[in-house]
Amino acid sequence: MWGGGGECGVFAQTEDRGWVHRNGGWERVSVCRIDDMAETVLYELFLSFCIIVCQALNIASAYKYQADGGINFVQAFELLRKTSKPATYIKEFINLIIFNYLILNNDAHGKNFSFLYKDNGEIEFAPAYDILCTKVYPRTTNNMAMSIGGCFNVGNITPVHFKRLAQAVNISYPLLCGIIKSQCEIIPDIVKEVSDSFENKIGDKIVQLVSKHCSKNLKLFSK
Repeated sequence: MWGGGGECGVFAQTEDRGWVHRNGGWERVSVCRIDDMAETVLYELFLSFCIIVCQALNIASAYKYQADGGINFVQAFELLRKTSKPATYIKEFINLIIFNYLILNNDAHGKNFSFLYKDNGEIEFAPAYDILCTKVYPRTTNNMAMSIGGCFNVGNITPVHFKRLAQAVNISYPLLCGIIKSQCEIIPDIVKEVSDSFENKIGDKIVQLVSKHCSKNLKLFSK
């Protein structure tokens, strides 16, 4: 999914590397994350160091999932309000939350969001990384790493849950609703474009899953 979120306001890492691995009848996609490319990425962006959200809240990385005592969206928004450009980064984070939800990325946990501490003292929200459709893989959970409005199961989310999220983090629900509908309309084409850009067998299944999920949510949030 790397490089596919720009039209949705999701800014991915500047240097994308990905591989398709095949083993018998199985196929998986691997990407190189921003926090695994520290030497190259930090040099290019003139950064001093990168801190994941778990570290920023002094939460052990073993507790990266909210249900296990890890961070939630309310805590993440509180951190974003302490950055150099809170309005900008909060908007980016909202886009990313919705994007992960719509592409069925249930593994967007506390280690997959980071802050970049620049050598000039500024604190930035890091480019997105580790974005994928987890739903396509057998035996993966339907529960998201962080709940939306108190609901973890991605299949049970309704506008009510997004209203609760909006209230909890003090953002506009109509804004959330508008972003959801906008992303629902363009994500299926983005996913198909990314899938068609390299040889793979799993892409068609991802396109089907994401398109169905976007269609369902477009109807839900258009009522």
